[in-house]
Amino acid sequence: MSSTKLEVCTSRHFDCADRLMRLLTGCARIWGGLYTKADLFQVAPVVRFGGRTAICNASLHTQAAWDHFEILELKTSMRQRQDPEFASFLDGDDHQHDSVDLSALQHRNSVQDLVNFVFPPEIVTEPGK
Repeated sequence: MSSTKLEVCTSRHFDCADRLMRLLTGCARIWGGLYTKADLFQVAPVVRFGGRTAICNASLHTQAAWDHFEILELKTSMRQRQDPEFASFLDGDDHQHDSVDLSALQHRNSVQDLVNFVFPPEIVTEPGK
């Protein structure tokens, strides 16, 4: 199995990688006949300085190669299978928690205080320790 980040590839990048995979495997099938995985609804392709139209046009959904993919849908969340309540929350099915209690978070009084909290001076000055 070939594991990639197809979801951030533009069609140009995909075409280049597709040609390379076909060359390396000696197989004329798309992606050299290898399987790949991607969550195409997670992240849009990266188009430098591109607006919504450019990003949509660069998506694999709009390319001829898209017709050659077999789409398999994940039915069961494997990562959160041990915590169904959390999985329900992530999926947006949890209607019991309309808000998140943030009272346990430490309050910062200034920007500098926040910077020091996020980037502690001892780590910034001696990152290897």
